[in-house]
Amino acid sequence: MKYKEWKERFVNDGDGEAEKGEMRGYSDTTYVTDFDGDYYYEGEPKTWQHIDRQELREDWSRVNPKKYKNNCVNCVVAYEMRQRGYAVYASEMIKKLSKAPEKAWKGAVVNKIPPGANAEKIIKDALITYGAGARLQVNGTWNTQNKTSGAWATDVKIGHSFIAEINKKELFLLDIQHNREYNKSKLKDFSNDEITFFRIDNLEISDLGVSACKKE
Repeated sequence: MKYKEWKERFVNDGDGEAEKGEMRGYSDTTYVTDFDGDYYYEGEPKTWQHIDRQELREDWSRVNPKKYKNNCVNCVVAYEMRQRGYAVYASEMIKKLSKAPEKAWKGAVVNKIPPGANAEKIIKDALITYGAGARLQVNGTWNTQNKTSGAWATDVKIGHSFIAEINKKELFLLDIQHNREYNKSKLKDFSNDEITFFRIDNLEISDLGVSACKKE
């Protein structure tokens, strides 16, 4: 199956997972075959170069250099992969990831914060529990009455995805798409819908997650 066919089936229209016996992912991705001759995805594309200098990993402006709109989920994925040392940047929006950001990762455990709960405390406590170096992907819908703009549209709601990290017990919220840091009070700008989050620093990237990135 050619990449364009794969993208149309599994990224644009499918559920993000290939069926048994069918090739998944980019043409430059590593594949292995099992004893039945079936293809399955194994790891990041070998054409992804590595970043040697730490300051380049931390340079958020390199995550979304083309200033794509509505691609905040992709920006989170690209940021995480840059933290792991891969020279990638965020691709244009992928509808399936906008609707289900957890599909960028294998085995993401989605936590839900109900309306009215102390989101800041819940997220901070989770990061402290996970330990040093943990990163969370946080997702929610803006309260449109605040006239804030997010990254993807779900029906009439505006959603956004960003990073939560902790350093010396202080919580940091990083809007990677727009290259800025949020004040922790920003969590109050989300609507009455639930906020979701899941840990990503310890997860393997999925086929859709690979599609969210382009090599530099």
